[in-house]
Amino acid sequence: MSHYVVTGASAGIGLETARWLAVEGHALTLIARGAAGLHRAVQELAVTSSGVASFACDVRHADDLAEAIWLGSEAHGAVDGLAAVVGSLVHGSATELSPDSFADSIAVTLLGVVNAVSACLPVAVDPFSVVGVSSIAARRPTRETAALTAGKAGLEGYIEALSIDLSARGGRANTVRPR
Repeated sequence: MSHYVVTGASAGIGLETARWLAVEGHALTLIARGAAGLHRAVQELAVTSSGVASFACDVRHADDLAEAIWLGSEAHGAVDGLAAVVGSLVHGSATELSPDSFADSIAVTLLGVVNAVSACLPVAVDPFSVVGVSSIAARRPTRETAALTAGKAGLEGYIEALSIDLSARGGRANTVRPR
């Protein structure tokens, strides 16, 4: 049985990713900020998955995230892969966003993925796989997506560097860029 961690798993692309993994029969550790959305996801996915653990956790808090992923590995074994499906869309131009709003968006969009990878590695198998969900905004910014653009561009750079490191161990890291 394979075990995958999905961040941002309570809705949208994160939930769809979890659904796909569940149908394939994988055990899941679901991470999201909202407990209510996670509860609904667990009820749905428990029917098809090999097992579902869920944790209401903010990816910005590295220690909480590490504990959640460790507990997921206790329930389902070593982690085979991570789907990092987090982001924070704070609307505002580069000249209008406050530094605090900008930093908060980067903390979720980029550092949240770094935190998730760091939390998975001690309990991961070799080869370990990571998929980071980026955005078209990483390459095509618009006036209102300054923070998202910076965060997702940083995410893509981080995943490329991670790919080099993981490939030495037979693993891989990739980004996908939905529109």
